[in-house]
Amino acid sequence: MYAKVVRHDLYDEANLVDVVEKMSILQATCVVSCDEETFAAYTESYRKLVETLREAKMYSARHVLLASTCEGGFAQVIEVDMLDDGTTGWVADIPTPEECLEAIGADDLIGESLLVQDIETFSNERIYDFYDYYKERIPEMGGGHYKIMNDINAVKSAFDVFEKIKSTMSNNEKIKIIQANSDNVLLTKILRFVYDDFITTGVSFKGILSLIDKTDSFVTEPGEYTLETLMNYVSVYNTGAFSTIQKIIDYASVFEDQELREFIYHIFAKDLKVGITAKSINKALGRGFIREFSVQLAHPFHKYVNKVEGKYFTLTQKLDGHRAVCIVKDGKPKFYTRKGLPIDGMEVQEQEVLHLCDDDPWDLVLDGELLLPNTDGLATKDLFRETSKVLRSKTKDKSDIIFNVFDFVFYDEFVKGISTTGFSTRKQVLYDRFADRPNLEHLKLVQDLYIGNDLSMIHELQQTMVKPNGWEGLMLNLNSGKYQTKRTSNLLKIKDFLDADVYVKDVFEGTGRLAGKLGGVVIDYKGNDVKVGSGFSDEERDLYWQHPDQIVGHLIQVSYFEETHNQNDDKLSLRFPTFVTVRDDKSEPSYEI
Repeated sequence: MYAKVVRHDLYDEANLVDVVEKMSILQATCVVSCDEETFAAYTESYRKLVETLREAKMYSARHVLLASTCEGGFAQVIEVDMLDDGTTGWVADIPTPEECLEAIGADDLIGESLLVQDIETFSNERIYDFYDYYKERIPEMGGGHYKIMNDINAVKSAFDVFEKIKSTMSNNEKIKIIQANSDNVLLTKILRFVYDDFITTGVSFKGILSLIDKTDSFVTEPGEYTLETLMNYVSVYNTGAFSTIQKIIDYASVFEDQELREFIYHIFAKDLKVGITAKSINKALGRGFIREFSVQLAHPFHKYVNKVEGKYFTLTQKLDGHRAVCIVKDGKPKFYTRKGLPIDGMEVQEQEVLHLCDDDPWDLVLDGELLLPNTDGLATKDLFRETSKVLRSKTKDKSDIIFNVFDFVFYDEFVKGISTTGFSTRKQVLYDRFADRPNLEHLKLVQDLYIGNDLSMIHELQQTMVKPNGWEGLMLNLNSGKYQTKRTSNLLKIKDFLDADVYVKDVFEGTGRLAGKLGGVVIDYKGNDVKVGSGFSDEERDLYWQHPDQIVGHLIQVSYFEETHNQNDDKLSLRFPTFVTVRDDKSEPSYEI
């Protein structure tokens, strides 16, 4: 706890509030320097002023000290203790500033501390002159320690709030805790830093621990950063470089508590595990406080036929690939999953994206699907699986992956969540770009199959293109539809079979040829147990029977013809349910009907 020095001639309530606000960079016991006459008169009235400050939320110290001054420094001190009973304690005849510090519970003299300065310096100056004087003298007076102390206290305060959030399982309670602490400035900055998908750090918790193990140095002295300024630095220099991680380690080293150090590591790894999401934070602090990473998603066609009737639309092939966006910002392209996770190893594709955008000064986002070239004529499901193996591997070469582009939006519109132009305009821009760059090998533009307003073309293309080629289906874009980073009726998916993403509850053994192998899985379909036995390859039947943990508890995509009801108990079931794939890229069940 350090000391504030305030002029004795600030008697009235308004001035005192103003002064404490101006000097809020120091959180400490408040020492008022005054002459002996004022000292006697001021003691009783000061308690009332402190209460005023508390009500104004500008005063956080537990007690206040009044000091009468003489030529030798602080000669007498009174402690006005703001306890419930209003008791007052006295400390008399303090001959030196050092002893005064000890009396008020200050930790230490801070270099050429305020309390050591010549009394005349402060008794003959107005408080505003003193404030300017203090700011100029911060380096020689050890003012950096004030900054560090405040930062440490602020981090501890934020940590305590996160512990409260973590301690409750109720999402509503978590929201209430955040709302109750909305005036905690550092807390809100941490929330935005960690949960804003558009802020990346390139840092992992394991990476930090690994570097700590490899280095012997351990800093215990305050560095140049506060948590806020370090978050600002890392959000800009976000490549995960050794030097950046070392700054994080150095900063955290000042904290003696291992829990606090790990709390700081998790902040920069953006993986605070306290059970909150960007959505819950936005409920607490207001819509848009946290920017959420999302792409445009489609509704099933059969639910929105009336939205299309009479309108112009575009039909394209529905690709069964890995959804991805490539964000080009400040001339630097980077691939991300639909959830906003970075996809590494895409340097070849990123170079072609740069070539595609080389004469465009605007930041933009390309939207599409990642797939291997189908040189072996694989079925749609098999090609998806082979692509998955490459994308999920940290060692496999990804240079053969093709980015099939079907849309684009400017970056600022992507962040806002809606474009200003319709689909047909955006698609024409892509056609022009690709036409001027015919030699792109790893970027392909998804071709239009039909543009018009004739709904009968959907059935015709299903018969002539989808079924003969084994496609998954068709996509329908309303030509006037704006790109929106949510599920929208401007984009519809058309398939013969319906799909659902559902959790696997259990596995069961096969019979006959499949004895000793996976016969199928039991899924949770809208609260009903449904068996799915078709769609698994022999390799998958061996794998999931021997390692059921790799599918039980995971989301899988199931294809089916329609919902049915059991004759015996009228519970929901599915006609012709077929396993398609494990969907580790999704986090919650979804249904088309």
